[in-house]
Amino acid sequence: VGIDGHHRAIRPTIDARFSAMRRQSFFDLYCSGMAVLGDALAVFGGFLLATWLRLYSGLIPLLHEGAYPPFDLYVKGSAVATVLSLLLFRALGLYDRPQLGRFSEKVPRVIKAVGMSIILALAMANLVRTDPQFSRLTIGLSLFTVSGLVLIERYILFKVEICLASRQRRYSNVVIL
Repeated sequence: VGIDGHHRAIRPTIDARFSAMRRQSFFDLYCSGMAVLGDALAVFGGFLLATWLRLYSGLIPLLHEGAYPPFDLYVKGSAVATVLSLLLFRALGLYDRPQLGRFSEKVPRVIKAVGMSIILALAMANLVRTDPQFSRLTIGLSLFTVSGLVLIERYILFKVEICLASRQRRYSNVVIL
């Protein structure tokens, strides 16, 4: 007890705990922000990779030469599908922190979210009438490209998040009297 009657020994412990909570909140926000940015790049890249594989690589034979929308229309459609995918990922709780468990436990949730976003993209492509229409095979192929890129990105972020979390200082919530 200090001269003025206040307990001085407890005050630093409470400040340290609130400081730790602020650091944890910032860390969770940072990790969620990195996940959103990484998912946006992976989804957009996956759609563009599927477009390139289907229409421009020559690996998959084209049935109707020149009967596909121009590449810039696929880029715009990929951007819209990316935004819708991010909103869907948020609604399914993929950005909730902290992450608990192993990465293998998260794979089914990520695949489910990507599959739902591809269905959403297919519905969007059918609603938007272009002449010629978007290639449905390209959208189907994007299920594999987007899933692959998102899983790779999520695995890397998962490992980075665990590494960063292990380096944070820990504060004990035990009060010794």
